[in-house]
Amino acid sequence: KKEKILALTEKIEKQENLYLKLDADMEDGRVIANELLSKCQNLFLHLNKDQFLIASRKEQAKVIFEEMKENLRGGGSSSMVQGKIVKENENMEKDFYSCVERNLKEEM
Repeated sequence: KKEKILALTEKIEKQENLYLKLDADMEDGRVIANELLSKCQNLFLHLNKDQFLIASRKEQAKVIFEEMKENLRGGGSSSMVQGKIVKENENMEKDFYSCVERNLKEEM
């Protein structure tokens, strides 16, 4: 009878240890899931900012294009508008590379 009780006690202790390990593993999983969720939320925030930036750049490009059309219609010099276009292209390129660089840093 004592042997059966000892065997049952051992089984119960093993089960308790397994439950404790499972609980610890589940907690580790929750921590990892929360970290991943946080990273995903940050990426979406950056994507939203980048989309807003791109949309505003498109609006600026439209304005410059309209100015260029008006300048050419009026027979005025297009060099001023060309200068604006070159400057805007440089700004867009800088913005694009800074977005890519920031997103890569976030990934690492």
